[in-house]
Amino acid sequence: MSAEIEKQFTCPVCRIDYPAIVASETFDQLAIDGQPLGTVFLPLPECPLCGGVFGNISLTSSELQKLQDFVWDTSQQSDRKVDSRVRFARLLEHLGRDARETGLAWLQAAWGNSDIPQTARECREKSLSFFKDYLASPDAESEYLFDISLKVADILRQLQRFEDAEQWLLQMQANKRFQQTWYPMLINHTLKLVREGNFMPAFLPAGNLLHKAVEHNDMQAMQAAVCEKSLLNEIDTAGLTPLILAISLDNATAARLLLDAGADPTQPDTRGNSPLHIAAQRNNRNLLPLLLERSKNPDPVNQAGQTPLHVAIETLNPQIAGMLINAGASLVRKDARGNNLLHMICQRDNPQYEKILEVMLKRVTDVNLRNHDGMTPLHIAAEFGSANMLKLLIGAGAKIDARRTDGSSALFFCRPELIAALLEFGADIDLKNNEGLSAFVSARLNGDKARIAAFKTTGRFGLPAKIFEIANGSKSVFEIAAAGSTEDLAAILDKDPTQRDAKEIELGETPLHAAAAADNETALKLLIEKGAAVDATNDFLRTPLHYAAIKGHYEIVKLLCKAKTNIHALDARGTTPLHDAAAAGHRRIYDYLIQLGASDSTLDNQGRSAASFLNDSDN
Repeated sequence: MSAEIEKQFTCPVCRIDYPAIVASETFDQLAIDGQPLGTVFLPLPECPLCGGVFGNISLTSSELQKLQDFVWDTSQQSDRKVDSRVRFARLLEHLGRDARETGLAWLQAAWGNSDIPQTARECREKSLSFFKDYLASPDAESEYLFDISLKVADILRQLQRFEDAEQWLLQMQANKRFQQTWYPMLINHTLKLVREGNFMPAFLPAGNLLHKAVEHNDMQAMQAAVCEKSLLNEIDTAGLTPLILAISLDNATAARLLLDAGADPTQPDTRGNSPLHIAAQRNNRNLLPLLLERSKNPDPVNQAGQTPLHVAIETLNPQIAGMLINAGASLVRKDARGNNLLHMICQRDNPQYEKILEVMLKRVTDVNLRNHDGMTPLHIAAEFGSANMLKLLIGAGAKIDARRTDGSSALFFCRPELIAALLEFGADIDLKNNEGLSAFVSARLNGDKARIAAFKTTGRFGLPAKIFEIANGSKSVFEIAAAGSTEDLAAILDKDPTQRDAKEIELGETPLHAAAAADNETALKLLIEKGAAVDATNDFLRTPLHYAAIKGHYEIVKLLCKAKTNIHALDARGTTPLHDAAAAGHRRIYDYLIQLGASDSTLDNQGRSAASFLNDSDN
């Protein structure tokens, strides 16, 4: 099918724009040599001024000069009535373009002149010469070798040089490079045409006679075709043998016929999938026993490193999996990514996979094997599976705090809705990764709202503030610590001592953080006297001293240091109180902390020291 459309072109010689009619084509069928069958070939666009035909080529400056001389040459101007495709091929030849590119241009010229036999023949002979030059060149690219070789054979066939064509195809058959995928099928098809003396353009087949018979479930044609044994194991352009095609179509009758005729039960498709893989994928319980009997090996491996058992698990076919296991399929074999059966099962949040996992855990001894990414089955279940999977794995001996190479445990990367389950099963909420961060702090730094919210629901990282009635209204301990009276604060702490170290829900700050940030000395003293934790951290591991240092509250800093707070405390960004004082330009606090032994050379996560911050603020 083709539709004619008008497009604008630019002549590289004359530098003018001009319109031309071109075909927007979709091809239902290609010939062996690549010709679109049933297509009317329109002339190539040509410049109305110089008559040049340039196709879609890109030109270098040196080529452009050669092109100008060539186009305006008297001989070229006198040949403007010659077919445009022929002129384009001549142009490429003159420019010394790649032999494959030039050969294709001459071949397309042959297609466009099919109604002029002598011209078509001359064009084919030219393309044949260029294609042979290309194949003999050390620069020939491997991805084009078969295509060009088959074109050579088919051009010889259409030139009625049948002996040469047959000899060429036999050489292709012997070439190990061409003994893979669908190459043998195409060679054999072309060879058959040659031996029949067929020189007409012939369609490029998608498969052989057996493929066609299986596809149409034509048992009579199948029975006739299986007598030709070479057809049994050929691969079609979809990468399938007739047997694999039959299995993929759930055609058990055809599959049995092919097997009885001698089809190889181990011959894989182009992705390495054997008939067993396809039967497992299709949940074909009728054919699987026959394939197992004929193939002997229950563990063939495809290009992804998967066995039929892996495929059965991945496609949720437990009965097929059971049949393969009973036939001796390996339970410990890993795929190309290092995943074993447990890894694969745990990739699905599905009750049926939970049942399969429960059965497999009774058969598999080591539940902590890692894949190539360092992930255990529990890691996979935490990221993709369910709480019940986690429970089953832990019950079978899976290590709940197993670390990846970055030091993170499942809590760091699990689905947010599984955080509570992991904690319930005993995951260490305080475990630090290689950066010294807990799972919660890591979530905070990454701004992972879903994970932060999940952690917050545990109550370990703050709770909604409790409201107390005082003389001038209703307030929380945090509000009173920041700006209220000491009497009100003392009354609240006497009434509910747990408020001393309570953490609010937003940032995980304690009353001591609030007092330090607000420069409320009396509240701070009272909290310290009551035993408040002077090194309590908020969600970002910042202590009250960090707050006081960055705010410039000198007296608060002194009170906290007198209470033995840690002057070297690092927050989640590796910042010490000295860093904060320096960054904010609070020289007095900086000097005071230095006198107490604070290090001005400690580097934060960005590699900066407190001293460098101070220099910046001084400047």
